[in-house]
Amino acid sequence: MNSYRDVIKEIKDYCKKHPNVSISVFEKEILKCKNSISSTLFAKEIEGANIEKHEQIVIDNQDPKALLEFACEVEGANIQKIGDAIIKAGNPAYIYEYASNFEDLDIKKYCKAIADSKNPEWIYKFAKDIPGADTKLLGNAIIDIKNPEWNYKYAKDIPGANIIGHGKVIIENGNPEYNFYYARDIAGAEVKKHADAVIKSKSAKWNRMFAESIKGANIKDHEKVVLERKDPEECCYFAANVEGADKKSHEQIVLLSEEPELSYYYCQNVPGANYSLHAVIMLLYSDQFNRKIYMDYLKDKVDDLSNIISQVKTEETEEQKEQNAIKVKIRKMRNSSIN
Repeated sequence: MNSYRDVIKEIKDYCKKHPNVSISVFEKEILKCKNSISSTLFAKEIEGANIEKHEQIVIDNQDPKALLEFACEVEGANIQKIGDAIIKAGNPAYIYEYASNFEDLDIKKYCKAIADSKNPEWIYKFAKDIPGADTKLLGNAIIDIKNPEWNYKYAKDIPGANIIGHGKVIIENGNPEYNFYYARDIAGAEVKKHADAVIKSKSAKWNRMFAESIKGANIKDHEKVVLERKDPEECCYFAANVEGADKKSHEQIVLLSEEPELSYYYCQNVPGANYSLHAVIMLLYSDQFNRKIYMDYLKDKVDDLSNIISQVKTEETEEQKEQNAIKVKIRKMRNSSIN
């Protein structure tokens, strides 16, 4: 079966050979197809084609991709009329692309169409990339959508954005990740309110991140959440990275987790760690390979290391290896369920 492109090429070649033949003979048949591809190709390739009629075929088909292609490829296309059809089709990606490709458009109409689409990604891109975009209108549309990710991006990247308005959406949404990012990255953010949202979320990770990264954070309030969640990994990071942390309380949770890797991390990164207590965890619950690493690390740090080692069988039976492997999996499963 011949493609539209092949047929149009054949018509073009025929007209070259027979210059006195009217193209209307073929054009009538092409128009009867009511096909956007064939009309676009005919209007583009055949000299003397009735641009307006082929354009109307494409407009009537309401395919935004075909509309964009006609406007870009056909000399003499009615850019304003096709633009109205693009807006009517309502696809935000093509509304954006059309506004990106052509000048002298009524940008206000395209802004309204993008805002009405309620698609936060294309609203953001339009505000960011299209000269003359009504960023206040588009910003309000983003706020109304109430998506924390795109409210954060809009406030971060669009000059003149309503910082308080976008921040309010994120605070009310309660997403701890974007409350953290907003407080960290957005000048003029209401840091205290974002902190309260993070605390309310009860997320150990984002409370630790907030205390660690945000100047003026209430360390004790964020720490309380981390300790209540009893997440040993986050307790390790909190004790290691947050000035003024209650190291002893975090250390107790790390020890209770019986995770040798976390005890190793704690000893390496937290001044004042109780090496003797961590040594028991590191040697009792580790495999043979890691146990040798831990013993080498602890030999200059624990006075009674030999006594601890004597309590741990350095050679495990196959049955003990299997038991310990299962125990490790249970502990990891237990700890991963904390959050």
